[in-house]
Amino acid sequence: MHRDGSGVRWMTAPAASLLVLAVAVILWTTSEDRMAVTGIDTRAELLAHRRTFASFERLPLFAAMHIAFTLSCLALAFLGNVPVIALLLGVGGTFALIAGFVVTGTNSGS
Repeated sequence: MHRDGSGVRWMTAPAASLLVLAVAVILWTTSEDRMAVTGIDTRAELLAHRRTFASFERLPLFAAMHIAFTLSCLALAFLGNVPVIALLLGVGGTFALIAGFVVTGTNSGS
Protein backbone atom coordinates (compact mmCIF):
# COMPACT_ATOMS: atom_id res chain seq x y z
CA MET A 1 0.00 0.00 0.00
CA HIS A 2 1.27 3.47 -0.87
CA ARG A 3 1.46 6.34 1.59
CA ASP A 4 -1.59 8.00 0.12
CA GLY A 5 -3.64 4.83 0.62
CA SER A 6 -4.29 4.28 -3.07
CA GLY A 7 -3.25 0.62 -3.00
CA VAL A 8 -1.35 -1.09 -5.76
CA ARG A 9 -0.90 1.02 -8.88
CA TRP A 10 -1.14 -0.39 -12.37
CA MET A 11 1.93 -0.59 -14.54
CA THR A 12 2.23 2.06 -17.16
CA ALA A 13 1.79 1.03 -20.79
CA PRO A 14 5.51 1.27 -21.73
CA ALA A 15 6.55 -0.79 -18.71
CA ALA A 16 3.92 -3.42 -19.46
CA SER A 17 4.93 -3.66 -23.12
CA LEU A 18 8.61 -4.01 -22.17
CA LEU A 19 7.69 -6.76 -19.73
CA VAL A 20 5.72 -8.63 -22.39
CA LEU A 21 8.55 -8.20 -24.89
CA ALA A 22 11.13 -9.48 -22.39
CA VAL A 23 9.03 -12.56 -21.60
CA ALA A 24 8.48 -13.25 -25.31
CA VAL A 25 12.21 -13.01 -26.06
CA ILE A 26 13.07 -15.30 -23.16
CA LEU A 27 10.50 -17.90 -24.21
CA TRP A 28 11.49 -17.70 -27.87
CA THR A 29 15.24 -18.03 -27.28
CA THR A 30 14.97 -20.84 -24.73
CA SER A 31 12.54 -23.02 -26.66
CA GLU A 32 13.63 -26.37 -27.95
CA ASP A 33 12.43 -28.30 -30.96
CA ARG A 34 9.81 -30.62 -29.53
CA MET A 35 8.37 -33.14 -31.91
CA ALA A 36 5.52 -35.59 -31.63
CA VAL A 37 6.19 -39.30 -31.67
CA THR A 38 5.43 -40.56 -35.16
CA GLY A 39 5.91 -43.76 -37.09
CA ILE A 40 8.86 -42.66 -39.22
CA ASP A 41 10.71 -45.44 -40.98
CA THR A 42 13.52 -43.79 -42.96
CA ARG A 43 15.93 -40.93 -42.43
CA ALA A 44 14.44 -39.08 -45.43
CA GLU A 45 11.01 -39.16 -43.78
CA LEU A 46 12.53 -37.89 -40.55
CA LEU A 47 14.22 -34.98 -42.34
CA ALA A 48 11.02 -34.10 -44.20
CA HIS A 49 9.06 -34.20 -40.94
CA ARG A 50 11.60 -31.94 -39.20
CA ARG A 51 11.53 -29.43 -42.08
CA THR A 52 7.74 -29.30 -41.95
CA PHE A 53 7.77 -28.86 -38.18
CA ALA A 54 10.39 -26.09 -38.27
CA SER A 55 8.62 -24.20 -41.04
CA PHE A 56 5.20 -24.44 -39.37
CA GLU A 57 6.37 -23.27 -35.95
CA ARG A 58 7.34 -19.94 -37.53
CA LEU A 59 3.74 -19.25 -38.57
CA PRO A 60 2.27 -18.87 -35.04
CA LEU A 61 5.33 -16.86 -34.03
CA PHE A 62 4.80 -14.45 -36.92
CA ALA A 63 1.08 -14.20 -36.13
CA ALA A 64 1.71 -13.38 -32.46
CA MET A 65 4.36 -10.79 -33.29
CA HIS A 66 2.14 -9.16 -35.91
CA ILE A 67 -0.83 -8.99 -33.55
CA ALA A 68 1.31 -7.40 -30.83
CA PHE A 69 2.77 -4.94 -33.33
CA THR A 70 -0.68 -4.02 -34.68
CA LEU A 71 -2.05 -3.45 -31.18
CA SER A 72 0.90 -1.23 -30.30
CA CYS A 73 0.29 0.83 -33.48
CA LEU A 74 -3.39 1.17 -32.58
CA ALA A 75 -2.43 2.33 -29.09
CA LEU A 76 -0.03 4.84 -30.58
CA ALA A 77 -2.73 6.12 -32.94
CA PHE A 78 -5.57 6.43 -30.44
CA LEU A 79 -3.88 6.95 -27.08
CA GLY A 80 -0.82 8.75 -28.38
CA ASN A 81 -2.91 10.84 -30.77
CA VAL A 82 -0.46 10.46 -33.70
CA PRO A 83 -2.40 8.44 -36.28
CA VAL A 84 -0.23 9.31 -39.29
CA ILE A 85 2.96 8.11 -37.61
CA ALA A 86 1.15 5.00 -36.37
CA LEU A 87 -0.07 4.23 -39.88
CA LEU A 88 3.38 4.66 -41.40
CA LEU A 89 4.96 2.61 -38.62
CA GLY A 90 2.30 -0.09 -39.00
CA VAL A 91 2.70 -0.47 -42.77
CA GLY A 92 6.50 -0.24 -42.66
CA GLY A 93 6.72 -2.56 -39.68
CA THR A 94 4.51 -5.15 -41.34
CA PHE A 95 6.77 -5.18 -44.39
CA ALA A 96 9.81 -5.37 -42.10
CA LEU A 97 8.32 -8.36 -40.23
CA ILE A 98 7.57 -10.16 -43.49
CA ALA A 99 11.05 -9.41 -44.86
CA GLY A 100 12.66 -10.55 -41.62
CA PHE A 101 10.85 -13.86 -41.64
CA VAL A 102 11.65 -14.41 -45.33
CA VAL A 103 15.33 -13.59 -44.91
CA THR A 104 15.75 -15.74 -41.80
CA GLY A 105 13.98 -18.73 -43.39
CA THR A 106 14.48 -22.25 -42.15
CA ASN A 107 17.53 -24.23 -43.18
CA SER A 108 16.71 -26.85 -45.76
CA GLY A 109 19.64 -29.01 -44.67
CA SER A 110 18.37 -29.88 -41.19
